[in-house]
Amino acid sequence: MNGVNFTQFKFLLFFFFSCSVACFAQKPEFSMKDLVSFTALPVSKFDAYISRKGFKPMPDSVVTSFDNSFLKISKDKSIHKLLGRYDKSDTSTLFFQTNSLLEFNELKKNLEEDGFVHAPYDSSKTPFPKFYQRANVTIYPSLTKVEDKTVYGFKVDLKILPNGDEIRYAEDLLQLGSHEYLSAVYGSSHVQKDRFYFSETEIYSINLCPSDIAGTYKISIADEVIFDRKKEGYFPEVKELKQRLRDRIAP
Repeated sequence: MNGVNFTQFKFLLFFFFSCSVACFAQKPEFSMKDLVSFTALPVSKFDAYISRKGFKPMPDSVVTSFDNSFLKISKDKSIHKLLGRYDKSDTSTLFFQTNSLLEFNELKKNLEEDGFVHAPYDSSKTPFPKFYQRANVTIYPSLTKVEDKTVYGFKVDLKILPNGDEIRYAEDLLQLGSHEYLSAVYGSSHVQKDRFYFSETEIYSINLCPSDIAGTYKISIADEVIFDRKKEGYFPEVKELKQRLRDRIAP
């Protein structure tokens, strides 16, 4: 499999894609914008919309790791599509699978048209990047062989990011694990990039530029704030901070 490892989802893929694949003439069911928008929908609205599109809830006998999962089979039984969704505290995830290469390629094309970026990759070794990202959305394409059939898929993660004024300490920046996350919080004009991406195994240079309008700079003793950049309107010299500390500790 290329991309993220989807075996964790425990799908019995052969159940869905056991028919012969004659899937090159069907119009794609969704655009990538549709799939991304599904992650932001309340679960009840997502279920209702997918049902209106002809998707049926998965049989109880099929175990998945999703809170909601749906299957749609074309009238001639040549096209099988699977949609799943689950939510965690800081991430909403959507999973889409199809046996239509046409649909997969169209969705992959949407990614670049919609402004998603990706880390460099060797196209001679893998047909697509490990993931694409834009702002707080990360998308993982996949290609899986199930017996003699090919299953194509996308996993879409919508991550809830903190506001800029919630970033107070260096370790708070660990929530912003990529250039795109930093740009989503601070604005692209405030984030310098030598290389635009990094992952856990592929690290590229990223520098956060100083900003006059984002972030928090406060000096406190216990719960008493002795300097607040936003209130004072400037960054203090070390000498001034020492004086304020002395005035507070030993007036």
